[in-house]
Amino acid sequence: MNKEDYLKPLVDERGRELLPCRIVPSPMEGVMTDLFCRTMIELKLTDCWISPFIRISNAVPGIKSLKGKIRRFTESGLPLTVQIMGNDPSFMAGTAKELASLGVKGININLACPSKTVLKNNSGGALLKKIPLMKEIITAVKDGAGGLPVSVKIRSGFSSISETPLILDALLEVAPAYVIFHFRTVAEEYEDVPDGLKRTYRAVKFFGEIPLIASGDIFSVADASSTIAATGCAGLAAGRGLLKNPFLIREILESLDSEKIFQEKSHEEKAALFFMKTLDLARENPSRYWNRSSIIESARNLWGVEHPFFKKLLSMTDKEILASLKDLF
Repeated sequence: MNKEDYLKPLVDERGRELLPCRIVPSPMEGVMTDLFCRTMIELKLTDCWISPFIRISNAVPGIKSLKGKIRRFTESGLPLTVQIMGNDPSFMAGTAKELASLGVKGININLACPSKTVLKNNSGGALLKKIPLMKEIITAVKDGAGGLPVSVKIRSGFSSISETPLILDALLEVAPAYVIFHFRTVAEEYEDVPDGLKRTYRAVKFFGEIPLIASGDIFSVADASSTIAATGCAGLAAGRGLLKNPFLIREILESLDSEKIFQEKSHEEKAALFFMKTLDLARENPSRYWNRSSIIESARNLWGVEHPFFKKLLSMTDKEILASLKDLF
């Protein structure tokens, strides 16, 4: 693929659109708050969304509940793929059907989450060691989704990368529209992995015609470039890198566009711009957006706990933070 191909929608061999953009924000539970998403939207930092998982436990959620869970994304008007997670094929299929009626662009199944609570409930990454159930869920969701693209997010294995071929073979049998592939195993969680790109490359080659979106350790434009060059992936899903640099997706897209000269802003400039917009939104609509812990968490992600600004922020009252936006910097 040429660099410019990454600026185009992801389509299948028939030309059906699977994903409106190839450089996407990876779904992140607990991070993609209402305020974070609104700030990303206001600054035009993404062109589409893949939501964090909606947990499907004992029943199919009602339409009103589903609308509420995806409201922060649908309000943007940007194309939305909704991630769902559970272990009951019929409930998962029913949820896909309800979501399709709400006009979402696709369904993604979480087979990657390493949370101990999730694993205990036999969901997320736990399904990588329950291959028959995993296949049954994917098939059921495809049936329920009414023709929408159904994709999966996986890791390279549960305990070991020796499991990768078995998992990939099973996925080839049920043919998801595309695969978001995080190169770590579930057991590795977020440990440093020296051969991550090699794992991704092998998965790309194994899947052949099924597009693979690479995920894991994309913290910079350089990381994105090396991942594309080393793996030949069909796209990128940036996760934790967005927390420190919310401009990352936009920067990657600009670096791939031969008609633009990519000039990266300083980290301090980007962090201040994002945080100022966050505070502007909180001040304009405090009943919806003001949440001190979310504001503090955003600053911690942007600057780190040792930065003088973060330490200053901790000592300020809510009123001081909202009243002196420009004086903060």
